[in-house]
Amino acid sequence: MGPGTVFGELAILYNCTRTASVRAITDCKLWAIDRPCFQSIMMFTGIQKQTEYVKFLKSVPTFKDLNLEVLGKVAVVLGSEHYEPDEYVIREGERGNTFYIITGGKVSK
Repeated sequence: MGPGTVFGELAILYNCTRTASVRAITDCKLWAIDRPCFQSIMMFTGIQKQTEYVKFLKSVPTFKDLNLEVLGKVAVVLGSEHYEPDEYVIREGERGNTFYIITGGKVSK
C-alpha cells in the first residue's frame, strides 16, 4: 500500500476488532485520527448535510408545507445519485418503488 491508502477505518466505523495487520516495509509517515475525533467529525458533517437537505426540501413544492420534524426525517434517508447524459433514471412500465427529487441538472420525459 502507498500514499493515499486508507486502513483501519472498519474498526472505527463499526467498533470491531482489526480485520488486518499492517506493517511498515519502508520509512512511513502516516496521519492518524482516533475514534472520538472521527465520530465528532462525522456527526458534525451529518448534521451540516441534514441542515442543507432540509433547507432544500423546504423549497420543493411537494414538501414546502411539511413541518421541520418530518423534513428532518426525510433528510436523514435521502441518498444522492448521479446520472450521465442520456442515461435513464426510470423507464415507463417498470415497477416503481423510489421517487426522485432533482437537485441539479435537467431530465426529460
